[in-house]
Amino acid sequence: MHSGKQALRPQNPLGMQVRRDPWPCSSMVAAWLQAVQGKTSDSWRGWRALDAELWDAVNIVDASQPWSGVIAAYMELGDDIAITMVAPGGTAPELRSRCWHVVQRWKHVTDDPMTHLGGHAYLVWRDGDTVEVYQSSVFEGYQVDVGTWEGAAGLAGYSVGIAYLPVVPE
Repeated sequence: MHSGKQALRPQNPLGMQVRRDPWPCSSMVAAWLQAVQGKTSDSWRGWRALDAELWDAVNIVDASQPWSGVIAAYMELGDDIAITMVAPGGTAPELRSRCWHVVQRWKHVTDDPMTHLGGHAYLVWRDGDTVEVYQSSVFEGYQVDVGTWEGAAGLAGYSVGIAYLPVVPE
């Protein structure tokens, strides 16, 4: 198993690609799940070709399965999963220290896939009270935010799924 942070460093294929080209959030997560397992590619299409089933699940190709990304991450490398609604004034699901997490959030998710709104997927590494959020967006590009995971952790009003990936080293 390869280091989660190492997979995203700029000298490695995935880290270089997400910095050079703005990737959809779920595509970065899908490629990262493969990179930590020692797979590599020189393109977005190449990452998809390595494991199309994983790629499609994490990228939520089937809109009727809004949690397929966190479920796929859990099935691939996880040991637990949590899916919940974070109520206003409530608290976000706990993160484990010294553990990687795949987080998927939806502002509005119902039985009708055409009404899913505000979806975003990202990676979180927690070490003690500090969290590092690794994310990508076609609009904002790649970014890393360092902070804490307290209270609602910015997720109030969202449905949230988390896959816990303790086998992936820092």
